[in-house]
Amino acid sequence: MGNLKLPNNVDMMADITMTPFRATACLIMLLLTPVLALAEDAAAIIELAGGRVDLHAASGTALEPGAPILTAHGPASALLRGWKVAQTLIEVWSGVATDARAIVDAATAVAPAITIACTRKNVPGTKRFAVAAVKAGGAVMRRLVVRDGTGVSGSSRVPWR
Repeated sequence: MGNLKLPNNVDMMADITMTPFRATACLIMLLLTPVLALAEDAAAIIELAGGRVDLHAASGTALEPGAPILTAHGPASALLRGWKVAQTLIEVWSGVATDARAIVDAATAVAPAITIACTRKNVPGTKRFAVAAVKAGGAVMRRLVVRDGTGVSGSSRVPWR
């Protein structure tokens, strides 16, 4: 990939090395110290687009700045179809995992046996990603299914009239 210069003002980057009509590699890395989330899903996206992926880190891993997450190989058309979606998926959900890990670390420093449960509310269509990111951060999702328990709020105690 040559000498890759890492800018200081971005959170994540991808570097694609290409020759006409053929890409040789696409490297995706985070430039902060995050907890990685959805790396396997990002790899699957690139593979669905026709690339081949070498995964360097698994979801749930706390990475050092600039550590490679994945390297994709294949035709330029495949890498250009998949890399930006894969990069955005990792960037957004690693942010959730990183914040979840920070909350877990702060809470367990005071009460080591505590479990941090995050809200099940999420952006429509992203539940699977939200659950994976929260788990990568070391927390759990609260009440994903009815058997997980039932909560009663003050407004729920008032009978319907």
